[in-house]
Amino acid sequence: MSLLIKNCNIYYVSLNMFTENAVHEIEKILQYSTTHPFQGLILDLRNNSGGLLSAAIDIAGLFLEKGSLVVTTKDKNDKDTYHMYEVATK
Repeated sequence: MSLLIKNCNIYYVSLNMFTENAVHEIEKILQYSTTHPFQGLILDLRNNSGGLLSAAIDIAGLFLEKGSLVVTTKDKNDKDTYHMYEVATK
């Protein structure tokens, strides 16, 4: 759910799950902001039940510099093998 708080000129986005649709919705808001600037953006992640790791990385990539480290994962045995996902956009 997203809405514009008009009296403050701030967008509020309640992100309940990381999905491909969520990525597209935030991209649309950011594109709209290029022609209709606003003061701020609130990404409300309360009650977010998770979702696609790739979607979370893509959303982070909309705000971070290219090559920024977003997340690392380790296996359940906490072995030294891990994967680093880096933002590939922006």
